[in-house]
Amino acid sequence: MKKQIILLLIVAMLSGSAMGQNTRHKRESASDTTVRARVRVDREPREFLILSHRHLELFEGGEAVQLSIRATGDLSTNGLTWISKNPNIVSVDAQGLAKPLRMGHSVIQAKAADGTLSAPCEVTVIRPNEWGNTNGNESLVVQGDWIYFANKADEGRLYRVNINGEGLERLSVDEPRSLNATGRWLYYVNQNEGTGQGMVRISIDGDNRVQLTQNSIIRYLRVYKDGTAWYLENSNEVYSLATQSRSALKRKLFDESKPIWSIQANNEYVFYNRNWEDIEQPQGGGGLFVHCMWRNKTENYLSVNRNTRQLIQHPDRNTVYFCIYKVDLVNPGTLLDIFSKSESQPSGWFRLVLSDDEPADQLRQEAMRKVASSGSSGSQPSAQDLWMEKMGHVKKFPLSEEDQIHFISGAWIYYSRGNEFRKIHDDGKSDQSLFTLSRDYPGEVYPGNGQIFRWADGKTIVRTQMDGRQELRIDVSPRTRE
Repeated sequence: MKKQIILLLIVAMLSGSAMGQNTRHKRESASDTTVRARVRVDREPREFLILSHRHLELFEGGEAVQLSIRATGDLSTNGLTWISKNPNIVSVDAQGLAKPLRMGHSVIQAKAADGTLSAPCEVTVIRPNEWGNTNGNESLVVQGDWIYFANKADEGRLYRVNINGEGLERLSVDEPRSLNATGRWLYYVNQNEGTGQGMVRISIDGDNRVQLTQNSIIRYLRVYKDGTAWYLENSNEVYSLATQSRSALKRKLFDESKPIWSIQANNEYVFYNRNWEDIEQPQGGGGLFVHCMWRNKTENYLSVNRNTRQLIQHPDRNTVYFCIYKVDLVNPGTLLDIFSKSESQPSGWFRLVLSDDEPADQLRQEAMRKVASSGSSGSQPSAQDLWMEKMGHVKKFPLSEEDQIHFISGAWIYYSRGNEFRKIHDDGKSDQSLFTLSRDYPGEVYPGNGQIFRWADGKTIVRTQMDGRQELRIDVSPRTRE
């Protein structure tokens, strides 16, 4: 009997020990779970520094941008410091003013006195467009990785989208024409009566909109990176406007007696043609005129009665391409210009070179040698001598009247022949076919960031390389906005 009692006691003790161990194990497990959960909760910040920007695009040599910070909870912004991981690329002062210094990447954060850090702001510094656009009448421009455009899928309102097709965003209900993008600013002619027609400046984020001119009729607008705008107003008045100055100083360069048909401008010259009278020529404008800003003088190279078309300028040189049409109604013998003595009347594309990086001097010297050998004498040059000197600046280019140049990039001329888009080297060789243009938007093709962008239909922009390869279709329908 005693043995049975002892055995039962031993079993009870062993069971109690096992239960105790199991209970302790469960309690420890529960305790561990609670601790781990408590640790996870404790690691979630209850107080934040909220930075005004998470991503920022700045421009080499451009404007600084003010960052701001907001604290939550009991966190204080007193004693706040600012940190730039690459201060040689982007510096940030004690007030959070971020200044771009050179191209590259950096990260900016704010740090509270207790060591709390804000979320990082990723900063990229790129080179701004030297000119806001190429030909002064674009509705789509590219700067860095962003396309800025009048969206055909949303009544022509101002949008942007990344060149990879992401981040579609409406910036304004304005309807831009002659769109420019340079540095942190967009410039354009707004056609929306409800928001104020005229020249507008707005940031690339869609903020800080400024109406630069009111109810003005502007047909051409091209803006330099320092904010100086050249534009054509009321069909025959050419102005420059210092948009970044406090008073937005406006200066008239000149006005023409008749409406200007096509115009191109840079820092030195204004190239243009104009109407015969108050009506357009049969197929465009007439003549070729060059206004030199630093001489304040206008010279004509072609008679206004000689029919010319849209002018296209080289983006980096004082060179302009122009097309001449034969017009049966005009007697060539009455035209006094550089082609007056030509054996056959000119037609097709030509280029006028006023820069030193193409052989203008050589051509001019050759023309003057012809003048000297013709027996011309006297201290004052004759009218014919002057025409021949001007002829030294002009050279025939191997494209016909049926071809249309759209833009120039580097040493390549991009043009269309019907709906076929092509490129040809500026030496007149290596003529290549690239792709077929949209029948609905044959003129809507633009260069940017070493690529070509064109409208395929009312909701699709197509991006290709400069040789027409690697096509990417970007849907810009408003329903795809992020």
